[in-house]
Formats: sequence, C-alpha cells, structure tokens
Amino acid sequence: MSVDFTNKTTRILMIIAGVLVVATAGTIVYYGQNQNQDTGVTVENLVGKTKDEVISWRDENKLTEDQLTFSYIYDEEVAEDTVLSQSIDADTVMKKEDVLEVSLSNGPDPDAEVQLIDFTGKKKDEITKWFDDNLFTNVQYAFQESKDVETDTYISMTPASGKVKRSDEIKVILSTGSSDTQADVTVPDFSTYTKANIQAWGTTNKVTVVFKTQSSDTVASGKLISQSVKAGTSVKSGTSITITLSSGKGITVENFTGKTKTEAQTWITKNNLKVTFSEVYSDTASGQVVSQSPTSGTVSEGTSVTISVSAGQVPVSDCTGQTQTSFVNYLNGLNSAKNSSAKISYSVTEQQSDSTAGTILSQTLNGTKQTDTVYCAPGSKIVITVAVGKPVDVANKAGVSESDFKSYLSSIGMGIGTRSETYSDSVGAGLIISNDTGSKAKGTTINYTVSKGAYTVDSSLYAAGASYSTLSSAVSTANAYGAGYSLSKKSMNSNTYTSGQIISCSASGKSIACDVSSGRVATVPNVVGKTVEAATNLLKEAGFSVSTSSIGYSDTAQNIVVGQTVSAGSSAAYGSTISITYSDGPKPVVKAVLPEIYPNIYSGYEASVIKSMLDAIYSSAGFTNIKYVYLTGADNPDYAKSIKSVEPNGDDEGTTYDVNTQITVTIYSTN
Repeated sequence: MSVDFTNKTTRILMIIAGVLVVATAGTIVYYGQNQNQDTGVTVENLVGKTKDEVISWRDENKLTEDQLTFSYIYDEEVAEDTVLSQSIDADTVMKKEDVLEVSLSNGPDPDAEVQLIDFTGKKKDEITKWFDDNLFTNVQYAFQESKDVETDTYISMTPASGKVKRSDEIKVILSTGSSDTQADVTVPDFSTYTKANIQAWGTTNKVTVVFKTQSSDTVASGKLISQSVKAGTSVKSGTSITITLSSGKGITVENFTGKTKTEAQTWITKNNLKVTFSEVYSDTASGQVVSQSPTSGTVSEGTSVTISVSAGQVPVSDCTGQTQTSFVNYLNGLNSAKNSSAKISYSVTEQQSDSTAGTILSQTLNGTKQTDTVYCAPGSKIVITVAVGKPVDVANKAGVSESDFKSYLSSIGMGIGTRSETYSDSVGAGLIISNDTGSKAKGTTINYTVSKGAYTVDSSLYAAGASYSTLSSAVSTANAYGAGYSLSKKSMNSNTYTSGQIISCSASGKSIACDVSSGRVATVPNVVGKTVEAATNLLKEAGFSVSTSSIGYSDTAQNIVVGQTVSAGSSAAYGSTISITYSDGPKPVVKAVLPEIYPNIYSGYEASVIKSMLDAIYSSAGFTNIKYVYLTGADNPDYAKSIKSVEPNGDDEGTTYDVNTQITVTIYSTN
C-alpha cells in the first residue's frame, strides 16, 4: 500500500508520530539515566551509633525503609542495638538502587554455654551476682523453709550441675530459715515494675516468683498483665506468687524458605522483629533462604529470627602439584567457612612416582578429574592421588665412618634422620653401630647410631674421700649412652669421713661396690626428769641439736623434761636434732563467785527459756560446766514450768568455787 505524503492530513499525522517517537525515546533515556542517578545522600559512619540514631539519620535524609535494612549479630562486648558494621562505606554517595545493610549487636549470645559451679554453702547475694555476671536470662529464685540451712543460704538447684545455656531455665532454692523466723511481706502493685525489679523484690523478701509470658495487643512488652496475689495482700516469706508479663504483640511467622534474603529482610523489618543472617553453602541459588528458625507459629515483637542464606555451591580448587599437607590445610579452611556447611570429605590413594613424596599427582571430585576450580554440592567427596617414592634397599653400614655413611645416603636419594650416640666396647669411636635398613621409599630419612667408643670410669671418682653423689651422677650419665656399669652402695658410720664421702670402693669389670660414710654418731644421754635448760646443755655437749615443746599442764613440776624422741643410750647421727617435751606444771585452780539462783523467779517459763537465761548468768560469772536435768511426764504430775533445784547454789555471802565445778539444774518441763 502506498502513502500519499502530499496529503495535508497525512503530513500532520506523520509529524505527530515523529514527536511521539522522540518523546518516547527521551523518556527511555531519562528513565535509564534516572535509575543510575545518585540520591544525593552521603553515607555517614554509622558504626557505634544506636538503631534509633540510624533511623533518625534515614528519616532526615528521606531514605525509604527499603533502602535501609537491619540484621543482628550476637556480640559479647557491644551493647544491644548498636551498629557493628555497614555495607556501604562512609562518605560514599548512595545511588537510588542501593540498599544500605546495617548489622546491629543482638547482645550476648543467649545460647552460649556456661559451666555451673557448686553453690553449696553460698549466700543469696553471691549466687545472684554470679548469674548476673555470667549474663543468664532465665534464673528463678524459690524459697523453702529449713531448720538445718541458714536463712538466705543455698539449698538446691535445677539443673544441679554441668554446662547450660544462658537462656535455659534455672531454678535456685534458698532457705528462709525455720518457720519462727519467717516475716510477713506486703505484696506491692507490680504494674510499674520491670521483670528484673520484680525478681529483685522476690529475692529480697524471700518470696518465690514464678514468671509467665502472654502475648498482648494492648499491654507493652515486659509490662504486667496480672499478678496472682493482689497488691496490698500480706504473705509469709517462702510464699509463691505468679506474675504474667506481656510478650508484646503476637506476630505470625512467615516461612521464607526458597525466597530471597531481601524479601525476608523487608518483612522482618516491617513486623518489628530482629534477624540474624548466616551464610551456608547449598545447592540452592545464592541469596535464597535455605532455612529459618522459627519456621512458623506466633512470636512477640523484638523476637530474633535466625535465617540461613545460600552462598551457592562450594568452590573447590584443584590442588594438583601441591603437597598433601597444604591440601589438608586448604580443605580444613574451606570446611570451617560459611558456618562449617561445606562438609567436603576426602580420601587418599598412593602412587609410586619420581615426583617428591607427598606431592598430589591428581585430584578427582565426585569421580571427575579436576583441572580447575569446580563448584559442587555440600558433602561432596574428593580423592587425591599422592606420590610415594620408588622403594630403595638401604644396606647395613655398621663399621663405616659417619661421613662415609652420609655420602652413601646421598647417593641413594635418602635423607639423614635422627642421629644418636652410645658407648661401645667393640665399635670404635665415630663409626656407625647401626642404621635403619630394608626397602624404603625414596626420600625417606634414615636414623642411625654412632659409637662413642668404650667407657671407663675414672678411678679418681671412686677413691677414698670422693663424693659418692658425683660418682653416681657420672655413671648414670654414661649409662644413658649405653656404658653398662652397675653401682652399689653400703652406708657405714665413720668419724673420719663426712656423710656422703666414699670410705672405699672395689671395682670388678663394670661393677663398682662402695662403702659410703653416713657421718659421725654419738650416744644420746638420758635427760628425762631434768630441767629444760639442763637437758638442752647436756644434749648439746653430746653433739646434738635440740628442739623443745610443751605437753601442757600435768602433775609433773613446771619446766621438767618428761620425754625425748631418741631413747637414752641409743646412737644417733652427730649434729642431728633431738626433740624433748616438758611439763607446764599442775593446772592452776581458777575460782569465782557462784551466782545464787532463785527458782521462784523462773516459774511459768518454758524449759528452753530457763536454760537460755541461766546459761547467760553462769557464763558471765565464768562457769561453763552446767548440767540440765528435765522432769517430764510422770516426773512432772502437776505439769509445772519451773526450777526444782540447783546444786550447788550460790549465796549472798559470795562463796567462791572452782569455775570447773559441775552445777546441776533440775527443771520441770512440759515438752
């Protein structure tokens, strides 16, 4: 069909069409340019700032929520909601398609394990401090009456021992003491209290607090929903009350498995949750969610969701030509990366080769030979073929010089191994005694032993007056190198040689027997019955050192020796110490005025109260040997509460008695 361009209407339509084409092209060009345009926002250094400060910065710079995302990482040092890192460097101008990813601290890891300690005998303040210092988040303190365990002291714990997570529920039971020590406590209105405040109130007042949580659209997270005991109610210490706290608005978790990390991040941010991302190797495309926890159910605002994101398949390098050691180091590093998700195993086959022993000759991955880096599924298997040298027969070179032996090893391609030395009566010094022999892989190191020649003990070492310890040390050192000597010792008293000196030795071949001085001896005198001063002088004159000690009071006169550690007439080493014991003499009698007790004053009191009052009176007067006799049942037919008698009893004249005198108090008791 032909077009009439001379027609006026046709020309107008053509002009309009041209204008539209140009406008459309311009729009496309503009759109394409606009997509790559800068936002005009220069990224600040956000590290160390709080989440709220980052959000304020985002709002001030008019960035959308999609242009700024948050993820969380557990950190033991940095406070929660503080920036750890950012995906775009500071001073960089953001483009419109950029997304600034900010990693925030999620505080200490609640799943980190801590070894519990033994709290036996520990007090409440020490226990609560230990759990606070170790960042536990779910410790409950309960209180239990106990007559045997002191107030505020540990009774038991569940679990009792072992390693636990910081977030695990720990229940510690503390003593409230006996029932007569339990106090009345007024329960406050907990509506303005935090969980920590409520727990602190419970531990301070010895009240067991049981916490429960419940989602709520109206009560803020951490605030009180209900308390089982009304405010203003009085309860006894040891009572249990239940506190229900809000866990915040309930949010139904969406499962993002198979979706992108960006989709998950956007949804989590909009629903006021926290997220911890981790990368794992996977057959799933890079950037897709592989797993998450929790996968479903209802959680509270601020809950942490853990999401594993695929990093794609595992990149395995070809290590042909490298050593087996370097390959193992490389594989260990690969398997520890990306949360230890690679799980690549390997096996080794050996092949004789002229290549250096330990060199990788070839590498196969899942049965296919590698020549370059290959991407594979986690759990794949590598087989490496490693070179072993061709076997060489190593001969016995006993009797040759060490230098000739080393030349021999070099000529057959073997390495020099461990060198050891030993004395030998048959092989000359410097000659080979033995070496590794047999079929060995080329390049193997060969161990060998060199002769030090024959060893003879220097006669001056066992001459009279020489030190036996010096002789013994020299023989032990030589025997460590195969000298083969034996040495025996017989101790003898001697007034000529000091202790440890050789009196005489006899040598027969490689056996040496010695008589060794144990030093001078002296006869111990009898010092029992003498004064300490006289006994000390007598022992020192005989050549002994002296130590003294008291046996305390006795019927023997003061400062008289009653015993000695070495019997009189015995022989003991000259200069040794003899210990003597002496008496402090008869025990002195201490007297005091015996209090007079008036029985009628104590009528109507319980026996335990009477005892307590009398103990105080007698103790202050210096008397402690008090015996109480209680008359009950048929011996107390009138069901009386009083003192029957006190023997002996003091009087108004203030008669004195020995403070050790036994005083017998007979009491009518109804218990």
